[in-house]
Formats: sequence, structure tokens, C-alpha cells
Amino acid sequence: PASAIALIVCATLLFSLLDGMIKSLAPRYPVALLVWARWSVQAIAMLAAKGEPVTKPIVCRIDGNNAVEGRRILIEAEHDLIERVAGSLRTFARQRAPGAGAPPDGPRFLAFFRLYAGQFHHAREEDTLFVALQRDAELPGDRGPIAALLEDHRRMAGLLDQMESAAAATSAEARASLEAIALEYSQQLWQHIDAENSVVLPQSESSLRRHGRA
Repeated sequence: PASAIALIVCATLLFSLLDGMIKSLAPRYPVALLVWARWSVQAIAMLAAKGEPVTKPIVCRIDGNNAVEGRRILIEAEHDLIERVAGSLRTFARQRAPGAGAPPDGPRFLAFFRLYAGQFHHAREEDTLFVALQRDAELPGDRGPIAALLEDHRRMAGLLDQMESAAAATSAEARASLEAIALEYSQQLWQHIDAENSVVLPQSESSLRRHGRA
């Protein structure tokens, strides 16, 4: 229908406008701030939006009860961005160790990883992908890869708490601690994503094929 075509055209124009705004602001503002503003505000708006009452598991509303599609959404749309911002975090922490860099970027990185990587991405994995894999691929949730990934989520959240304490202080010791924690966090985050990409997802794909759902 004409209304659907109009919505698609408007959405395309808005995305193009948003990309143009980000590129024009990049020379004047830190990249971490722009990334945080683009994705975190969107995530908060989505979480705050009031839709129709949910009477089924959220996986049914996001990916049509399909673990394969849910996996594709999470991997293609989010892992690459999180990995790139983790690299920027390492650069920021290394600059802060000798007293350089921009201290206000610290809270912005923390906000990104807490809101987008944690409350949005990790929450979608736990409430959507992992639920679908337990149901459709019959992967256990209390042991094996899914249990290990859930433990990763908890451990990385703890590292963010430590990072916040280190970022709030200004001493040389605190800056060195911030660098060490940021490097550990980013390394764990990369290993976590690699485990999802190279172990959990291939294993789930094999299991889905065995159950005729791939």
C-alpha cells in the first residue's frame, strides 16, 4: 500500500540524514560521544516506548520465533559496532594512563557499554537469542556455552563497575588502574564475541539442522 511505501521512503531519508549529521559532527566532537548519542538514545527510546501488552516471550515479537533470524539480527547489527568501540576504549585508556586524552570521554564509554552493550545487546541475547536456542536448538541453559556466556555478562558488568571507580579518580595510580581494567574488559569482550561467533552459533546451527529448524 501507499502508506507502507511512504514509511519506507521516510525511514530511508531519516537514516541518511542521521548519517550525514554524524559525519558533519565528527570533526568537532569525540567519536565516542557521537556513537553513544546515536545508539544509546535510540535504545533508551525503544525501551521507554509503550507498545501493546506482551503476552508471549519477547523472542516471538523480535524474530518471529526463529532462532536463526534472531542470531542474524544480533550478530550482523551489533557485534561489529561493539568490537570497534572496545578498540576505541583501549586507545582512550592508553592515552589517559600518562595523563593525556579527554577525561569526559570516560563516562561516555561507560554509558555506551552499560546501556548499549549491556542493557540492550546482552539483554537481547539473554531474553531473545539464548531463550530461542534453548527452545529451538535444545541447548542447555544451566551448563555449556550458554551458561558460560551468561557468566561472561556478569563478570564484564563487574569490570565496568571497577572501571567507573578508576575513571572517577585523577591520580596516576587510578589512571594506570583504568588502563589495566579497560584492557581486561575489552579483551574479555572480544573473547566473548568470538566464542559466540565461533562456538555457540555454529553449534546451534548444527543442532537446528538436526531438529529440522535451520
